[in-house]
Amino acid sequence: MPEPTKPSVAAREPHVIEFERKQALLEKVRTTRSSMLQNMAKVEGRKPDKHYSWINRDENRITHFQAQGYVICKDPDIKTNWKKEDGTHVRGDLILMETSAELHEVWKYEGELRAVEDLEASRDSFKAFAGKNQIPVNETRP
Repeated sequence: MPEPTKPSVAAREPHVIEFERKQALLEKVRTTRSSMLQNMAKVEGRKPDKHYSWINRDENRITHFQAQGYVICKDPDIKTNWKKEDGTHVRGDLILMETSAELHEVWKYEGELRAVEDLEASRDSFKAFAGKNQIPVNETRP
């Protein structure tokens, strides 16, 4: 069975042609932006036992991350395009911070647990509401 062929440009509706042109342009912009952002955030000399993050320099954000065990990165082996004379790495309103990779994993895991707990609390709250209002609830089990 022959493969279906795409209609010629002349046979397609102008709005379809314009939509496809914009889709192709959007894909090009997304690819360029992604590559550009990756290069901008590039951190060379990373240590495998550390996790590095570009954090907003707002005092509240820095305090929040310091409370999670992050410190402002001044490691002389770390290289970025934004290294300052004081050893910090500042890119616009962002500053490079670091913590142990293990501690980062713990915080990431804690966030995942909190998300699950929030979902369970929402489910339980809905079930309580439904029970008070005599609304039947069917639960599926995995």
